[in-house]
Amino acid sequence: MAPRKKLVIAGFGDTGLLTARYLGKKYDVVGISPKTMLISGRELGTRVSDPGLWLSTGHLRDFEQFRALDGSHLTIIHGLVTSIDSSKNCVMIKRKDSANEEEIQYDALLISSGVTNGFWRTPTFEDKNSACQSIYDLAARIKMAKKVAVVGGGAASVSTAYNLKNTHKDQEVHFFYSRDLPLPAYHAKTRRQLYQKLVKVGVQMHPNHTAKIPEGLDINEPTSSPLQFTTGQQDFDADITIWAIGKVTPNNSFIPAEMLSEKGFVKVDKYLRVQNCENIFAIGDIADTDVNRVSARNWGFTVVAYNINCYFKNVKPSRMKKYKPSKHRWGSILGPQKGGTMVYFPSGRRVYFFKWLQDNFMEPVAEDRVIFGGVRRSKEPPAPPELLI
Repeated sequence: MAPRKKLVIAGFGDTGLLTARYLGKKYDVVGISPKTMLISGRELGTRVSDPGLWLSTGHLRDFEQFRALDGSHLTIIHGLVTSIDSSKNCVMIKRKDSANEEEIQYDALLISSGVTNGFWRTPTFEDKNSACQSIYDLAARIKMAKKVAVVGGGAASVSTAYNLKNTHKDQEVHFFYSRDLPLPAYHAKTRRQLYQKLVKVGVQMHPNHTAKIPEGLDINEPTSSPLQFTTGQQDFDADITIWAIGKVTPNNSFIPAEMLSEKGFVKVDKYLRVQNCENIFAIGDIADTDVNRVSARNWGFTVVAYNINCYFKNVKPSRMKKYKPSKHRWGSILGPQKGGTMVYFPSGRRVYFFKWLQDNFMEPVAEDRVIFGGVRRSKEPPAPPELLI
């Protein structure tokens, strides 16, 4: 009996885990992650305004909670990939608890290392308690501020501004963005609707303001220095400034330069294969699939899992599935609210899920059961802040 093929997944976030769900029972799968759990980069607004709600709605989960991984040939390593040698079909990794690097061979490699984006998406080593502590600490710091500035323009900044004002009614929230309307990657109809919601909830809007980033200022953490603008407006003082400007940095330090585009993302073909590497694939924010890099949000994991399976079975590339990106981004944007969740689609259409549907269908059925294949409740739910201090 021939040995099972081995797939190594460099970056075990949502897309890496979902790929392992589909392939883990057929092949040996090694997932490599600096986190000891799956922590979501979604719903930033809820995370900073109401961390208890954010943690209770499935944004931080132990890998053991995912039923679809039961019985799979999966090994998860708490570590980082440090290099790829495509000529030898191997990666070098460094474990959290070791000073030495080790080599892992692969038959196929999936790069899903994502990007670093502000304080909420980082490639650093982290366990469950330290992640919860940092989330609660930041939320407490923001809650104490009387005047908050949110700088950005994308979904993360819109969600942050809206949820902070909607949660902390007495807080003065100012939203600075560089265009006439926020959300440039979304449908025009969606952009207008979200602008109206922000105004209605009481966020003070500042369009056509491009914030200047002072040299040496670390905007991966909230700051307190005055805001300055390259567009000529007066400086602005806030108790705290949250930078959600989409300053995306691809997590590519381990990826050979010939695999990367000028902007540092992985060059892939229509089958999500790395160019000129038939047994290396890439997916998610690290993959240069389209201008918005939306393969993590458009069922791209089903395409890449199917194509990796085809490669292992020596199926002709012409029979692989082609990845087709959507023209516009889509999603809930604001996240779950007290009355329910609004989902905005690429066409500009929107569908509202009332709270009963949100609690009894969207999360437990559509997400947990259909997408993730079943999620069991945590034996140890995220600890409240008083237990973490």
